Amino acid sequence: MSPLKFVVQFRCVVLSFSLRFVAEHQNNNIKTCAWGFEQWKFGLENILDSYEYERRFKMTDKKLDITLEFGGGAEFLFNKIKKHEVSLDGKKVQTIRDLLTWMKENILTERPELFIQDGSVRPGILVLINDADWELMGELEYEIQPKDNILFISTLHGG
Repeated sequence: MSPLKFVVQFRCVVLSFSLRFVAEHQNNNIKTCAWGFEQWKFGLENILDSYEYERRFKMTDKKLDITLEFGGGAEFLFNKIKKHEVSLDGKKVQTIRDLLTWMKENILTERPELFIQDGSVRPGILVLINDADWELMGELEYEIQPKDNILFISTLHGG
């Protein structure tokens, strides 16, 4: 689920509780308030669907300029470069899953088994998307946006 869709769904839940509260405390008919809310929600869902269509089919032919950063030793797997400014083909790379494949083919220079395992990042590598844990963003299914900053931090250390 895209972050925008999550926020909208969360706001719909908050609004539905607010409408119920107002209706109960002002002796209004809850069904009238609920009907108005459903009409508003239906319109908002149509807007979101058109947004998804636009983003998937019109933006995908553009380049996605993003920043990839590596820390905690992960940079040694990427030619010892901590920060990569990359321009991706929006038709080929849309999700983090696609990005990992692209990274393996294009910029991963050392021991891929230390970075990728079973089509995902290896356990012990933290992934932050725009300073938020990727688990909150949908992990492999997160849809990359222009200007995203994706940080990979290794917690794996030899000894």
